[in-house]
Amino acid sequence: MKNLSARHHNFLLLLFFGIVGCWPFISLAQIPIQASGPLIITESNQMVSMRDGISISLDIYRPAQSGSYPTLYSSAPYPHADDSRPPDNEQTGSVAWFVSQGFNYVIASSRGTGLSEGQYEFLSRNEQQDHYEIIEWIAGQSWSDGKVLGVGSGYYATAQWQMAIQNPPSLSCIAPVNGIVQPYQDWAFNGGLANPAFLQDWYETEVRRNNAFPTSGTPRLVSYDMRLQMLAHPLYDEYWQIRSSLPSMEAINVPVFLADSWQESVALRSNLIARERLNSIHKMAIFSSEAPLMQDMVFLQQHLLPYYRWCLQDESAPDFNALPDLTYQNRTQNLWQTIASWPPEAASYTAMFLNRQSLDADAPATLDFEIQDNNISLSRISTQTTGRESLTFISGPLTTDLEITGPIMLELYISSSEADTAFQVSLSEEINLQQITSGLSLPSFLLNVIESANISNAAATSSIVVTTGSLKASMRTLVDANGQNNSGNNNANFQPQYDFTQSVALEASRATRLNIALQPTAYNFRAGSRIVLKISQAEDDSLAGLQREDSLLHSERYPSRIWLPVMSGQLTTAEPEEDLSDIPVDLQSELISNPASGIIFDPDFVGDLNDPAASETRGNTLGDAIDNPVIFIRPSVPEPLE
Repeated sequence: MKNLSARHHNFLLLLFFGIVGCWPFISLAQIPIQASGPLIITESNQMVSMRDGISISLDIYRPAQSGSYPTLYSSAPYPHADDSRPPDNEQTGSVAWFVSQGFNYVIASSRGTGLSEGQYEFLSRNEQQDHYEIIEWIAGQSWSDGKVLGVGSGYYATAQWQMAIQNPPSLSCIAPVNGIVQPYQDWAFNGGLANPAFLQDWYETEVRRNNAFPTSGTPRLVSYDMRLQMLAHPLYDEYWQIRSSLPSMEAINVPVFLADSWQESVALRSNLIARERLNSIHKMAIFSSEAPLMQDMVFLQQHLLPYYRWCLQDESAPDFNALPDLTYQNRTQNLWQTIASWPPEAASYTAMFLNRQSLDADAPATLDFEIQDNNISLSRISTQTTGRESLTFISGPLTTDLEITGPIMLELYISSSEADTAFQVSLSEEINLQQITSGLSLPSFLLNVIESANISNAAATSSIVVTTGSLKASMRTLVDANGQNNSGNNNANFQPQYDFTQSVALEASRATRLNIALQPTAYNFRAGSRIVLKISQAEDDSLAGLQREDSLLHSERYPSRIWLPVMSGQLTTAEPEEDLSDIPVDLQSELISNPASGIIFDPDFVGDLNDPAASETRGNTLGDAIDNPVIFIRPSVPEPLE
């Protein structure tokens, strides 16, 4: 039989999961909207004067039929599109469709962009205050019924938060989709690390280039030096604090429908915190959608539009108050689930310990029930000396389906040759179709496809990234524990929140504990698949000149472990087989019923880590461990033997 090509492999994955319903590869909800709507009246580049004499450019789209209508309002630093066609993109949605539902739609170019006057300064106080004046201007127009509603995703969603904390009288409600409430933490400096995607992909491309080369209209050079600002403000200082909406959540008086998705959001962790702080009527829905929600017809028709109707006191709309406070779709299912609080109190956190049993560079490192007797206590990682910039730890194949829902945290003990370092972490599911299909009753035609594809070869293994996280070691300081978790929900301790206002240097070659937060998720690992944890050195401007040699510690004394929020199923694995199949390691599990026995809750244990006297009392000092020669794991998961 022929080997399985990449093309056939992808087809087989799609076919298999589409039939058995294990993964939503295809969804009608992901088909882009095609809606023309009724005739639309367009007013392009309507200039509206602000309090300081600066005029802001608005594009206004409204139904051709005379009358006054509620108005959807959005704002971002983008030039206006072709005047002859209403926008239809991932952030605004289909403007024509919204107009066809009986709304005006107003889009502003932030001051200093498009044809708006003034200087752009990235979410500045002036930009925030402009929203108040524009909303009240809209409410006073003859084509407006006086009610304004926030709309849009991305930057448009961030603008909604900033208009709502000012509570303009004519703002009826907001609906931020995949929005950002903490620009420092969630956009510019993920985990304290400068985010090149924010600077290059967004600012230099979407803002500066698109303003310089608009599809229509007058070019605009945006002079604001975002690169300089990031270099000048690497900490969460006043510059970033005035651009963050999270501290002002309690001030919002209007209803909020907060929509997010596991796959698309970079700020889900912060949005869940924002939800907890809101005092106004609010609901949150977390979707499993690879497609942008503002281009998702099901989302628009079944979720967003009914909410807007309720905001406008339409008696035919479902009662928003009666909906659950928090609903979500598991990433591998389309069914909606409801939970009373976040993190889910029903989740039982399970620890999987990092182990390494061999000096062989090709031998796999493992995730196990406990620190093994033959475990090697330390692994080095360094692009300078070993040439290896990542380590991979892999479990055995799961014996049952495993559902996890909630925050995920890596408790990692490290030492470094330098005063600072950083890590990128990913958690993945490695799927082997032969193992998964062996226990299923599949249609004969699918079995024939599998057999003809020779699924037993290595190409039949696929990996799905479940979640990721990053942290700069010098930014490891957590916010005050009393401010971080006062809900009585012990599981909240597994979602560390960082201070980011100070940089605390590492002590060279001394053990330091990092609590690395990964983005929360809701995911089902399939029986027969394996859990893969990859830890990599991360880059940052401040680390460029350092010759970093980092050590990951995994021993009884320094028990590095990943904490998973288990909702259903059991974290157990099959025994290793002897027929050279793809099951090289074994995994058991430990269910922690009381999280206080684990991570950040034992001050004596944490104190011992930083107490030289305690280290000497324990016998094997960190220096002894570091002197041990260790060869490191291969940079990727090994393929099954043939």
